[in-house]
Amino acid sequence: MIVNTRWLLDYLSPRVPLTDLLTALPRVGLDVEATHLLAHDLAPVRIGFIRAKQPLEGTSDKFVCQVEVAAGDVRSIVAASAHPLEVGWGVPVALAGTDLPTGDSIHEEHFQGVLSQGMICLDGEMGMIATGSGLQVFHDESLQGKSLPEVVPVDEALVHMKVYPNRPDCLGLVGIARELAAPLGLQL
Repeated sequence: MIVNTRWLLDYLSPRVPLTDLLTALPRVGLDVEATHLLAHDLAPVRIGFIRAKQPLEGTSDKFVCQVEVAAGDVRSIVAASAHPLEVGWGVPVALAGTDLPTGDSIHEEHFQGVLSQGMICLDGEMGMIATGSGLQVFHDESLQGKSLPEVVPVDEALVHMKVYPNRPDCLGLVGIARELAAPLGLQL
């Protein structure tokens, strides 16, 4: 089971530091297999600015975006139209070769004969809780090429936990929050 700590902390009051939460999980009998601190693991995700956008030939729901990820470094990225994309917007971009904390590996792919050299990332695709529309948009050109955690405070972690058959109460966030409330002195 994968749990986003920011979402988990929404069930507890008052809020505790992330480190306290992470150290409490094993103390309440939850087997933590891996922890991805998003502020660290999202460092390869950069802010790129969309310089051009055109429909992908042969599709009705995809676009080819020319995204400038660094001064003079423009990459072709095929994006779906689930969220609006506008020329001039700065967006989080994972280039080919990036491994996201969600387990997705980004690599170059051909779509309808067009090479896509990365991915424009939604919050959920990066393991973050979606805020607003789920796509972070930037308008300050000075942010181009900067790492997402440099630009936006990321105080979340993804925790991979093994839930044993005798712990069905921990198959949801409320159950996990209930287990953590007592040892941390918090209210559910």
